[in-house]
Amino acid sequence: MLKKNLQKDSDIHKHENIRIMKENVDLIKEISSLRLEIKEEGIKKNPDDEKKNKNEPTEDMIRNEIN
Repeated sequence: MLKKNLQKDSDIHKHENIRIMKENVDLIKEISSLRLEIKEEGIKKNPDDEKKNKNEPTEDMIRNEIN
């Protein structure tokens, strides 16, 4: 009886953790996409600033984070 309950609780916990991790991945992808969108808008407004900011991630780096 106890082993059965322990197994059931373990399964529930495992599935909950998997769900949370998947949700986190989706949120990280959304954040990366929004960062890219913000960066692209900034480039459209003032393309000269892009050349000045060497410390910012490149567009390819951001796209790789999304995938």
